[in-house]
Amino acid sequence: MAASIPQEKNINFAAACNLGAKKASSSLLFFLNNDTVVTENYLDPLLKAYNDPATANKKKIVAPLLLYPANEKGIHTVQHLGIYLEPIFTVGHLYEHFPESHRVVKKKRKLNCITGAAFMVSKENFFAINGFDEAYKNGFEDVDLCLHFNEFFGKDALMEVIPESRIIHHCSMSQGIHDNKVENVNYLASKDIFINAVPDWHELLEENGYELTLTPFLEFVPQLNEKLREKFSSLLVENNLTKLKDQYAKEPYWHEGLKAILSHSQLTAEEKRQLYQEVTIYDLLTMLDKLEFTLPSITSEETRKKFISKLQLVTQENYKAKLAGIAEKNKNLAPKIYDSCVSYLIDYDKFMSTDYKKTKERIENLKKNYL
Repeated sequence: MAASIPQEKNINFAAACNLGAKKASSSLLFFLNNDTVVTENYLDPLLKAYNDPATANKKKIVAPLLLYPANEKGIHTVQHLGIYLEPIFTVGHLYEHFPESHRVVKKKRKLNCITGAAFMVSKENFFAINGFDEAYKNGFEDVDLCLHFNEFFGKDALMEVIPESRIIHHCSMSQGIHDNKVENVNYLASKDIFINAVPDWHELLEENGYELTLTPFLEFVPQLNEKLREKFSSLLVENNLTKLKDQYAKEPYWHEGLKAILSHSQLTAEEKRQLYQEVTIYDLLTMLDKLEFTLPSITSEETRKKFISKLQLVTQENYKAKLAGIAEKNKNLAPKIYDSCVSYLIDYDKFMSTDYKKTKERIENLKKNYL
């Protein structure tokens, strides 16, 4: 029987979850956000995975696949199927916005972090690491919990998202959910469990035929590997808009396809405006001279400010130091990222001597005309 635990005031996510877990009579806990809608038979696959005899010796956290509400075409896309750690130690949702039918969504994988929005864990294991850290204020306590879980249980820890279990997540419906983001991030970043964490985004991508690249603007961009790019190269030559759009819908990391679509003569103005929201900062820069719209008409103010800040980054005095820092952190962890850093460092002096003035003038014009 469900029971509520009334509180005189909002005690925040971590404290509320810990209180509920202490009051629970079951040996197995299932945490679920109140901005979710469960689907039929969501629980059985989780219980089956948790009780799988093949992994009976593991300390487990299992979670459902979280999907955004269906779009205008009736298609659900991924909100969460795992949290990745970037090579510069920020975090994000793995394959977010990929269509539910995509091959990577159906695959189970060993993860280092999952979201706190929906997951199953034993009460014993949850409190073995003292539950959620209540110093957080509605953000990043789930990453902290998972990193503690991995540290405490070591090789016995196992985290998985079970794609057969599906829950619709409306995302961040609580008021003020982002009010303490900076404070939460700084708190997490100060902890040894985060400082010592090993980045895994590049490895998770490589398992599925993708690779993580670093642009000169220190923007991490997943893309198809060479084999997959070659597979779709004939579509670029054929340049059939319908086929390009169909393939891009199936492979959201196919950046060459997106650029081919955006430059296609048959694409409508409204379609262009919508698709420009998906262009990476680096791709947007390379296409800037070909845009048929000004940046304000196709992007949000937040995106434009990010775009300008990325451009400015290259001309800042500490740019080389930032590159060197990323290179040092990833020398033995992510060789391709390290190689990119070295290449940009080698090219930097040439860039500064030949293109610096031109780039700085361009940035000032962009700021004046686009913000």
